[in-house]
Amino acid sequence: MLALTCRRQPTAPGITLLKGILATLLLPATLWAGGAIITVPKPSGGDDTAMLQKALDEAVAKGPGTTVQLAAGTYLTRQLVAYDFRGTFRGAGEKKTTIEARKNLPVNLPNSFQENWPLPSATCHWPCLITFVDGDIRVSDLAVREPWSNGTATGPYINPTFGNTENGLYDVILFMGKNPTNVVVERVSIEGLQDDSDWGFNVAMGLDYSSYYPASSTLGDYCFLEGNFTVQNCSFNNMFSCVSFDGRHRDNRVIIGGSPDSGNVCENNCVALDLEPAQNAMFDVSFNRASAYWAAMWEYNLYSTNLGDFTPSTSYFLIHDNRFTALGAGTEGIWLVDNPASPWIRASIYNNKIDTQGASDGILLQNTKGASIWHNAITGTSNDAISLTGATQCAVIDNDFSGFTWSLADIYLDPGSSRNLVVCSSPKDTVQDLGTNDTIIIP
Repeated sequence: MLALTCRRQPTAPGITLLKGILATLLLPATLWAGGAIITVPKPSGGDDTAMLQKALDEAVAKGPGTTVQLAAGTYLTRQLVAYDFRGTFRGAGEKKTTIEARKNLPVNLPNSFQENWPLPSATCHWPCLITFVDGDIRVSDLAVREPWSNGTATGPYINPTFGNTENGLYDVILFMGKNPTNVVVERVSIEGLQDDSDWGFNVAMGLDYSSYYPASSTLGDYCFLEGNFTVQNCSFNNMFSCVSFDGRHRDNRVIIGGSPDSGNVCENNCVALDLEPAQNAMFDVSFNRASAYWAAMWEYNLYSTNLGDFTPSTSYFLIHDNRFTALGAGTEGIWLVDNPASPWIRASIYNNKIDTQGASDGILLQNTKGASIWHNAITGTSNDAISLTGATQCAVIDNDFSGFTWSLADIYLDPGSSRNLVVCSSPKDTVQDLGTNDTIIIP
């Protein structure tokens, strides 16, 4: 487990104001005074699906503010689905209450490359253990585990991203909706297993806040997912992606971590924090610890061809005070991939500690415009500590490379980069500038 030793640095002008705005806007899901409590009996030792589903249905019927209170012990369940849940789904403690998937969960879905998946129900089974559709949802104080691997987790289905056949859990907990959907997840641990599947794990995504609600029968036509999404004090182990924010999003306020006492821990994964296109969204990704084989954190417009006419628009990212480890060749610590024709990512990356263990880059900005990178400490070995590829009007200022060994340079600007500012903190810093009209200052 990585130690969180964040070095606090003075923030640039405007960041204090922006963080204040974020603190105001990125509020948890609706807080209710009072509300009913539905107490779920202790685990039966057998299949607890009916008991858990009954509690969720009762909570929806009772309305906002209802708490589903689980007992200590391990509940064994098949898929659970709740529509318009407006309350709290809570265990007795992260180390006391466990929800565990049954073996060979049934999945009966069409080929997602031919038609959109129909909505989940008691008879339409998605490869997702717990699904919330619409609502104001808080999930807390429990553990969720997928103990089955190598083709025994679920029945076969077509992977909606790559088109191959899978037998693993696509989502442990999925949040989606056609209406604004607010979510808080706190003090929850999610665990899968490594296996021989294409993902390399029996779980694709731990927490998934994504727009899978079909807007029409047209293939790839999904409703926008609006609302707030907060993940704090959670831990993830052995899955492809820990926290996923995928598909069509707009007007979102997202906190992942957010304070020194609320960071998340991600271990043994390919992509720890998978954040993808949005319109008018604000993100605070901070005080998290993550190690990964592809990227500890990316903002990546990878699957835009699956999103029909969706075009991202300006969204703001504060990425700070994280401890990221990039594990091996081809891995990135922080990776931002923008649209070169219409850059929409506005990012401030500061006070992070990134260890590159033979990785490609500590921080890679690809086609990004107007980003700022300052006061980060990058250690280890890789091609470069910071790489600007096709980036424009970005600022790289006062980063620490004293514990870093490069094969290209500390800072690399490729031939497609232009009009960037680089201010080094030490005369020993190296810059390889192949770009156009960049300003390089070395003391």
